[in-house]
Amino acid sequence: MKLKFICPICGNERLEEVCTGATLSHTVEVYRGGENAEYSETEIHEAYTDRFQCEECGYVLYHDNGSVVKTLEDASEWILDNVQQPIRGGD
Repeated sequence: MKLKFICPICGNERLEEVCTGATLSHTVEVYRGGENAEYSETEIHEAYTDRFQCEECGYVLYHDNGSVVKTLEDASEWILDNVQQPIRGGD
């Protein structure tokens, strides 16, 4: 079941995962003079989750002990503990 995130500060419903140490790659076509370029879809080869935060205001999710939420499992737990989920019917 997809969980609904609602930021307790601004009410935005979009959660973002902020990563550090990422290794990214994509192909590039460079035009004469270097003024324009076309890029392929970016591939992420390696990344480390630094935090989960509200996409709008940057509110960071924390555990009760004050440590930053850094895994999808913990983000799921935070959402279930802090955001009322819609009632599902029929299944």
